[in-house]
Parts: sequence; structure tokens; C-alpha cells
Amino acid sequence: MIRKIMTREEQEKKRERTNKIIVIVLGLIMLMSTAGYFANEYASGSSNNVVVNNIKFKQNSNGYWDFSLNGNNYETRYNPQETANISITVQKNIGVYTNKPLYFGINTLEDVNSEGASEITRVLSKNILKSDFACLSQNCSEDYAIKDCSIDNIIIFQKSITNSSRVYDKDNCVVIEYTLGESELASDAFIFRIFGLQWLF
Repeated sequence: MIRKIMTREEQEKKRERTNKIIVIVLGLIMLMSTAGYFANEYASGSSNNVVVNNIKFKQNSNGYWDFSLNGNNYETRYNPQETANISITVQKNIGVYTNKPLYFGINTLEDVNSEGASEITRVLSKNILKSDFACLSQNCSEDYAIKDCSIDNIIIFQKSITNSSRVYDKDNCVVIEYTLGESELASDAFIFRIFGLQWLF
């Protein structure tokens, strides 16, 4: 088979057409790569960053949420969007707890909620003087100091009997009523409330 001999002009046109195709293909690859990068950034940003009342929450590699407030850095298990369904009517703010002891009130060993108490203690460690368990009455089965809600800052954990978690004031104590697996969630709702990041409802 005899190959057709192309003139110089035809060769130049073919070269230009080939170059155009290469430029278009490269352009499409770059465009798709850039779009993919931004889509990935948007997806990770929307799931790993939450802004509440102009406070940015960023999820770290451990799954906890980092945020800064009043010059302090904090880390919570949940963010305010995740705790939004917890009913909370607590009227207190962080000033009530600042530089004062915080107690977790119990009457028996069954009242101890280590997960919730640990979450609150860990997050508020920069604000509170100390934390400890305390007996609520002389009939307490454990060997802790007896504390009074009218004098001391006391949080009481109670298992919910209504199938919903909620946080409320009772006789100047804060009661965190939680369903199975939600003690840390309700604890973070309390934290966000006293920081002014969780609304009353």
C-alpha cells in the first residue's frame, strides 16, 4: 500500500490539530483534578468543621471536637449540633463554676457515672478548682464528703425513665438525666449551655 505523501501545509495542519487535542485533554485532566480536590475539601470541611455562634469546632484525628473560647482551648466528645436534641433548661453559666470546686452527687455506688463526670472534668479543668464525688445525704453508702446543693456546685447524674436525655436545675443542683449511651452527649450539652453555645428548650 502506498502512503500518501503530505505537503508541508498538510503536515502543519495535522500537527496543529494534534497539539490542540493534547491541550484539550490536558486541560480536562487539570479541570477534573481541581474539581475533585475542591469537592474533597468541601466534603471534609463540612463534616469536620462546625461553626456555632461564630465559634469554630474542628474534629481532630481522635474524633473529638476542638474549639477556642475566651482564650482557652477545649476538646469535647460532641459538637453543639450533635447535642441539639438534648432538652436543656439550666440557667447557670460558666462564671458560676469558675475557680470553685465541682462535685458529682451520689447516694450509692450505682449513682456514679464515670463517663459523664470524666467528660465534664476534662473539659472544664481550666475553669474549675477541682472535681470530686460527694454524698448527697448522711445515708450515703460511700465514703465521700457530704455536700449541699444550696451551697456547693453539684451535678447529679440520673438514668432516664422517659427514654430521652435532658439537663435541668433542681434545688440549685444540675441534674443530667441520660438514656443508655448518652451520658457524655448530655454532659456536652450541659457544657455548651454554660458556655452560651446551647440554647434553652
